[in-house]
Amino acid sequence: MTSNAGPKEYVASTASTATPTIGFASVLSHLSGTCAGTNVPTPAGFCVIDTTLASGSKSGYSFSVAGSVSGYAAWANPVSANQTGLNSFCSVPDAVVRKTGTA
Repeated sequence: MTSNAGPKEYVASTASTATPTIGFASVLSHLSGTCAGTNVPTPAGFCVIDTTLASGSKSGYSFSVAGSVSGYAAWANPVSANQTGLNSFCSVPDAVVRKTGTA
């Protein structure tokens, strides 16, 4: 992803806007959860990513996030360089997704 309008930025900004005193998610699991019926999003389970991604690994990549009231950093790296993926990705509050090759 190379645009600044991707789903990760939507997730980060949505969670931060909805929880202004808490800020951005500090761990992926805070962006997951089961919100159906009368269950509603909470800061500990915001229901915007699936539980597989929240575990930190999906589709051959490992995912991490660090966040606070003032900002966030998110990154994805291949589990096995040049086998499960060729590039690593990261983003910070400027909403630019940066890519680096692993080769």
